[in-house]
Amino acid sequence: MLLSLKNIQKWKKELAASLAKEFSNKIEFPQVSYRKKIYECFQVYQNNQSLAGMEMWLIHYHEWFYFHELQEDLQQTPTQHLSSYQAEVSQDLQNDFGREDYRFLAWEQAETDKRSLRTVILACKKKILAVLQTSNDRFLQNKGKAEKRIAWAEQELQLYWPEGFSIYKELTSRVIAIAQKDVVSYSRFSEFGISYINLSNRSPRESIDDLIHESGHHHLNLILKKYKLIRKDFSEAIFYSPWRKELRPPYAIFHAVFTFAYAARLFYAILQQKKILPTSKLQANDLDFFRHRFLEEVLQIKFSLYDLEIAKQNQFFSKKGEQLLQLLQTENTLHLKKITTVQKRLENNSRIALAHLREELKQQRKKYRLFKDRF
Repeated sequence: MLLSLKNIQKWKKELAASLAKEFSNKIEFPQVSYRKKIYECFQVYQNNQSLAGMEMWLIHYHEWFYFHELQEDLQQTPTQHLSSYQAEVSQDLQNDFGREDYRFLAWEQAETDKRSLRTVILACKKKILAVLQTSNDRFLQNKGKAEKRIAWAEQELQLYWPEGFSIYKELTSRVIAIAQKDVVSYSRFSEFGISYINLSNRSPRESIDDLIHESGHHHLNLILKKYKLIRKDFSEAIFYSPWRKELRPPYAIFHAVFTFAYAARLFYAILQQKKILPTSKLQANDLDFFRHRFLEEVLQIKFSLYDLEIAKQNQFFSKKGEQLLQLLQTENTLHLKKITTVQKRLENNSRIALAHLREELKQQRKKYRLFKDRF
């Protein structure tokens, strides 16, 4: 099963072995005086079983060679061709690293002469070299006590959903608490197991949701490192996302459904207890919050599964992708059967909010119905 704890453990071992193999097969670092120190940095991550640290080290190692080769290319470029060369490299930097990466700006704004451009390259190499030589605490296991809110959320998760807690612990190596307004909790594809949980304007019960949601991201990212789930390179935003309330590409919808399905599992596990457990610090009125959130997620997932089925019919998914989609469809079908029972126990304000959601989804489906022909 793609969603089993056993597979998660297996894939993590395979990923660790793959990263270690890539390290052993690497191009030898040309500057002998730095080799020992930068190689030891990777070994610190490896000994700490930090997949995020190992992967990020390798990314930076390849980046250093990227700029090293750029330096050699610059040296061989005739002076009369520097202007066009600078423009081409600027575009390459944007394509390879993204426009949000500042480095293309430094290159773009440099004077069009070899000395100025070389200065930009050397500055990039110097920064990368510093990263390669020093292990980042962010990627290492936190031996100290967890932030109080995080520790509380983990205790509640373990109490109400032991199976989910086991998966969470396997997928999450480090939780970094942040407090920033207008920022949601997040994780990164290249930083497997590192969750950034925002505590600003979030209630304790929402922090439980945030922990398991980011675990969902880690889980899907692990699957994506193992299997090719998407067959078509289709990035056009054609499907309405009930979570972001905007059009998103099929891949983004697929990612959302997978991660919010984790939330639905969490809420359902809590509701199965039917009351607050004696050792829990949740309040009685929290149950209505979880009922509403369960229904909200199940309905939104249903909405997006309809679109993903259209994507499937248009050969968007690989066989493994279709298999995972089928698992998500089967699970949500089971959750849909619980709607009537759960809805009966909703408080009035939650009933009204749920009715508004149903109407909104109905209107959005009517508005974007024709997008099935956009593939």
